[in-house]
Amino acid sequence: MTKWLVIGNDGEIDPTALRLMASTKQGDTGKIGKFGLGWKQALAALTRLGCDVQIMSGGRPILVGTDKVSLRGQEFDEVVLLDDVGMTRTGVTTALAREWAPWMAIREACANAIDEGGYSVGLRECDPFGEAGRTAAWISATPEILQVWEMWRRYFRIGEAPAAPEGETGHGRLLASLGDGVRIYKQGILVHEDPKRNALWDYDLPGVVLGEDRIAHWWDVVGKAERVLSALPTGLRRRALVEGREFEQAVLGDAWSLDDPAGWADAIPEGAVIVDPQVASHFVEELAGQRLIMVPGNVVKNMNKVREALPEERRPEIRMIEDVLGHRADAGRRPVKATAYERSAIRRAAKAAKWAKLDVDPEAVVLFEGGADGSLGTVDGGKIWVSRECVNRGLREVLKTLIEESAHLESSAPDKSRTMQEALLEIIVRAIEARRRTPL
Repeated sequence: MTKWLVIGNDGEIDPTALRLMASTKQGDTGKIGKFGLGWKQALAALTRLGCDVQIMSGGRPILVGTDKVSLRGQEFDEVVLLDDVGMTRTGVTTALAREWAPWMAIREACANAIDEGGYSVGLRECDPFGEAGRTAAWISATPEILQVWEMWRRYFRIGEAPAAPEGETGHGRLLASLGDGVRIYKQGILVHEDPKRNALWDYDLPGVVLGEDRIAHWWDVVGKAERVLSALPTGLRRRALVEGREFEQAVLGDAWSLDDPAGWADAIPEGAVIVDPQVASHFVEELAGQRLIMVPGNVVKNMNKVREALPEERRPEIRMIEDVLGHRADAGRRPVKATAYERSAIRRAAKAAKWAKLDVDPEAVVLFEGGADGSLGTVDGGKIWVSRECVNRGLREVLKTLIEESAHLESSAPDKSRTMQEALLEIIVRAIEARRRTPL
């Protein structure tokens, strides 16, 4: 006996609407179905896969089949509907939706059932039958359909409980992660998948907007996910901030609305320091013993905005690396993560400095913003600091700054001193010797 995947919903579909492939959902943004077009694509894909499809409206069967049609000398299989009225042509052929994977065809049946209410799904091994007051799509369980069923939870998480008791908000809910990558659902149906960004949770975001390809696109996803994270209670917000993976970090770095600074301040563990991992690598000794929350630079930048938005008496609750570095914060210098271009410029300048026999480790150079004195560089804590403004001025400026600050490191002397002058002259002489390839 044939095994069927059966997807049902409340109400009996009007056979006329099915024959016309029409929908009453158009313009209703709360619906997930595709206004009739989705059914056409689904029936074309399922028929091409060799599936038998029957729609039971109450006890009335509507069969899905094909009929040969010719167009410009080519023969196609047109999808047709067969019921007690006769045969109705749909106007689409099995060539439609060729790029669809089998689960995408099932998606349309599920979406329509969710929109109508009373969604149900299951495998049955019997002859198709109908129920009064219900509509059901009976799809023969070919190997491709059975594979979808075996992986059902990856594609469909309709009605699944949130990952945590408080993980449901007015903007969406957290779902348990299924492993590598992140999956985004709308009303329990997969609408976005990113295998490259891991996440603490998967997400159901009913407000995301779907394109014609039935996919929710990145910027809308991160914007809607931010609303969910910002509506979570303190404990879950803390997990998003402290334990968040690449997806949560992208959300908090790219789409953070900062509407609730006090709520996010409450989520930071007492005494913790917010710091970019690359910046932290320059200050291993200074940060020893501190509880660190390692987040990308754009999240650090947003945390600074959160702190600025707090009442002054609450700002010390959010500690940044400047607060640990003490006098450096007083000088107004804030260490920042270098972009790929900035790190490349520092590496190239350090390589050029080798002509003067200066051994500058470019990875140890600290990039900073700000500075009360407007300096392009400085030496602090045994490290060379170079300002972002210096890098923006070009490679020659970076090289000059590395030379000057190397002289400070060698001499421990201040600017405009004889000792500093001697150190600079020594560097020049070494450069000349390197050029001559013989000592003077």
